[in-house]
Amino acid sequence: MTKQTKVILSIGFLLLSFGCVGCGGGVLAFLHYVVEAPIFEESKKTTLEKFQPQYDVKRKKVKDMARGIAGKGFFPHKAKTFDPPPIYVKKGDLSTRNCDIIMEDVAADPDKQKVILDDTKDIVGYDPEDLARHLAWTGPSNPMAVGELDKRSSGFDKLLQKSLDRKYVIVFRAPDYKEDFQIGGRPRTGIATVVGHLFADNFDVPTFVWKVEVAETINAGDFSGSWKKNALPKLKAKLSSEFQSLTGGKLELD
Repeated sequence: MTKQTKVILSIGFLLLSFGCVGCGGGVLAFLHYVVEAPIFEESKKTTLEKFQPQYDVKRKKVKDMARGIAGKGFFPHKAKTFDPPPIYVKKGDLSTRNCDIIMEDVAADPDKQKVILDDTKDIVGYDPEDLARHLAWTGPSNPMAVGELDKRSSGFDKLLQKSLDRKYVIVFRAPDYKEDFQIGGRPRTGIATVVGHLFADNFDVPTFVWKVEVAETINAGDFSGSWKKNALPKLKAKLSSEFQSLTGGKLELD
């Protein structure tokens, strides 16, 4: 019983004790209505506290995934069939999604506050159902403002449950960008590379690994590296198409 409920009960029974049957009965009737109302819904802070033990286990498994691939070279896997097929979608029917994505550096330390200085390294982009976000919220350094934590949960528990229920996690290594040079040191072509690791059933060894490369022309005088921004959408598209052809799954990165 919440503090608010106890207060209303006390007022109701106090009025009844003084013979104000109509008043007391009215308060108790009001209580019967509001006890299920949103005003008595738990806060996001309370919801996070309930989910923290499960996310502590999830956090350890994610760290184990990152530790298992850290500093290791690329060992490609052949096409493989999965049941059910891994699906990551950001639009449409999100109920079909059974896969989460996290960058390798975030998986290695989910509680460290990240500052993305180079947007050409961001494969995931904004995702309201982001596993990394859920790990941060349930971690020791929750970035949520106090005002946000005090808000009503309003389905927050269902959002947090999703990352716990999903069967697969993809860990992406940050894109690697290298320039080829012509004689005289003048840039000609940029090669962008990404390696993805698919983990199933929370194993700390990837079930499937794939790698893509794309080439992007470097215009003369492009010292800012804008060619990388042109290469990133091509990387995402190729990651998605090869993932689908090799696993039978679906990967939406935009």
